[in-house]
Amino acid sequence: MDSYKKLTVSSTSNLRLRPKIRVAEELSDATIRKAMQQWRSYTATYRTLYDYYIGRQIPELTEDETVRVMSNHCYYIVSAIKGYMTGNSPSYAYEDGDVYAEQIVEAWQADSMETTEAELIQALSTFGVAYELVYRKNDGRIRSEVYDPMSAFVAYSGDIDADSVFGAIYYEMEDENGQLFYRLYAYTRTDLEIWESTSTDGPWRRISEPTPHGFGRVPLIEYSNNADRLGDFEQIISLQAQYNQLLKERLEDKNAFAKSILAITGQVIGKTPEEVEDALKILKRHRVLQFDDENGHGEYLEKTMDESGVQVLQDCLKRDIHKLAMVPDLSDESFANNASGVAMSYKLFGTDNKVSDKERYFREGFLRRCKLYDYAMNNTTLSPNYEPKASIHDMGIVFKLNAPQDLSYMATALTPLVSMGVLSKRTAMENLLIVANPDQEEERIAAEQEQQAQYNRAAFESETFPGMTDESETDTAE
Repeated sequence: MDSYKKLTVSSTSNLRLRPKIRVAEELSDATIRKAMQQWRSYTATYRTLYDYYIGRQIPELTEDETVRVMSNHCYYIVSAIKGYMTGNSPSYAYEDGDVYAEQIVEAWQADSMETTEAELIQALSTFGVAYELVYRKNDGRIRSEVYDPMSAFVAYSGDIDADSVFGAIYYEMEDENGQLFYRLYAYTRTDLEIWESTSTDGPWRRISEPTPHGFGRVPLIEYSNNADRLGDFEQIISLQAQYNQLLKERLEDKNAFAKSILAITGQVIGKTPEEVEDALKILKRHRVLQFDDENGHGEYLEKTMDESGVQVLQDCLKRDIHKLAMVPDLSDESFANNASGVAMSYKLFGTDNKVSDKERYFREGFLRRCKLYDYAMNNTTLSPNYEPKASIHDMGIVFKLNAPQDLSYMATALTPLVSMGVLSKRTAMENLLIVANPDQEEERIAAEQEQQAQYNRAAFESETFPGMTDESETDTAE
């Protein structure tokens, strides 16, 4: 053990809700078993989160129940965050003149990487973690595919550097006899290996020889939503359940009110079941009830409903859901009622903090993606000592938040900053949501300016030169 120089991770790492999976460096049956054991301890939670997101959170009706209702705030929260961050396509930044970084960005744009970013944000918001597999297609192009944590995981080494040992894509399959078996595509730092087992507990056997994947590191990237790897609605699940229960009980009371029992005093509508049935049919048809006795009367047995109290409780639960999720309720009339740009910023303050946290952790996975693309595109000799040709740490992703924008306020705020030289026109343009593509917009502006300049020159020449020609001809004649 004296030769072991790396600092091992302390036991406090287990204080995380779902800590990273840690295994030995060598890929083997024992390594896979250990990783699978920890991963399977998380999958029940991931399934619950997915059920709440997709709307399968309400159990089937029992014999005593008549109402099944759901208001899915979990789906709303994920959709709102996803739209806020990727409703406007993200842009990619790199150092001016970095041709290698430019080639990487061009490859992303050719393959509509903005869709990949949106899928990653959706998975992060739902599960707290998401995975991106970078691979080479048969035509030689490099692509990215998004996986959720119910079908993928990354196993890390046990030292504090936490370098990934392998990434796994998991499939449940059937053979020709209908028997289940399990297949694992394991991506190490150099190769792809395929393993199979008839049980999730193993043993696992390798069914293929290692195939070099050509990326120089594990090509399965793990993204974290935040330091605790929590989903965006994970903290409000109990509130969501209580909100749905309240809606259900409220509708059940309404149904019970509509089906109230009619109590008749001082009158018998029938002595036999057949007579009662006939009398009820006549009553339903004519909706008239006669009494032989002057003391006879009829009334419905009703349950007293405190509608105002129930509504207060429902509104309270709804406010707590949005407060803890840090996502505003867009249906709230007070949210955007004559709100200025500054007021809107305060209303979105919590959401912006959440998004800033997501962006910070997203950058870690993004930089790994840059390295994978750079290695695959530029290291043609697959040198193990390859250093990235692109300036990786100068590359970045810019999420253009899809927030309501007060254009008059923005124009008033940005114009003096540009005039004083504090802000460039390019930066001001990038902060206006109506400008989808700053490069294209600059080209259009330049084209319009050139067109206007040509028009001005033509107008100047048509007004000036004819007069000058007449005077010169007169002088010559004299």
